[in-house]
Amino acid sequence: MPLIVPYPVTPRLASRFARAARVRKARSVNIVEVPADDARVVELAGDQQAELNRRYSPLLSKAENDEVRSRPQPPLSQAARWLIAVVEGAAIGCVAVQPLALVHDRPSTGEIKRLYVEPDHRGAGLSRTLMAAAEELARDMGYDEVWLETGTKQPEAMSLYESSGWRPITPYGYWRDSPNSRAFAKAMTE
Repeated sequence: MPLIVPYPVTPRLASRFARAARVRKARSVNIVEVPADDARVVELAGDQQAELNRRYSPLLSKAENDEVRSRPQPPLSQAARWLIAVVEGAAIGCVAVQPLALVHDRPSTGEIKRLYVEPDHRGAGLSRTLMAAAEELARDMGYDEVWLETGTKQPEAMSLYESSGWRPITPYGYWRDSPNSRAFAKAMTE
């Protein structure tokens, strides 16, 4: 049975969505668990990766860009569980929770990946809603702590994490040596 959590659309949320006709009259945003191969996840995660490329490519030299593009990023774990935000039948955001595969001595630590909300739907609290649902899913998966990676070209993400009780940690994983990498952790007992 998929996880479905209705969230009320407040007047503030509705006004922020004024450009999106399908959301104007929506009564709720549903957070739904879906499989990794769901077409909506594939599209949203692809959009998220394209946005990261647009934000970070200008920081790198041509040689660095070529090197980053040539080495494959590690795929998400097959154990990753995906959540999408759905409004009036349209998927407008996603996030995944997976085991922290890169640090084998931390089996009780999970990782948040691919948090993304479509640009037309930002500023209304959907990222915070998705993060709260992801944290709840991480607890249900038995994680005591969850980590995540972000970067300096995502100040809105860092602000969200800090205001939601996440604490900075030393960068880890694929981007650990990048000067643009930032990492955060949060205990799931909070």
